[in-house]
Amino acid sequence: MVIIVTVPLVLETWLKGQPKFLSKYYDVEVITSDASSLERVKNHEQVNIHIVDFTRKVNLLKDMKVLLNLISFY
Repeated sequence: MVIIVTVPLVLETWLKGQPKFLSKYYDVEVITSDASSLERVKNHEQVNIHIVDFTRKVNLLKDMKVLLNLISFY
């Protein structure tokens, strides 16, 4: 199971504890952008976290690069 969030803050608030719970039943991978709190999230959730450079604004070239990065994971 892959959980993709553009900002790690979502993992600390809305989805807190969900990756850890789901990892009891599934292989869970989290994909998100880099942040200073990411190590804390990784320790709490105890799942693999992959970093992708998401941006919130539309940028065709960068969006294509992110898409290729996401495809390369699987």
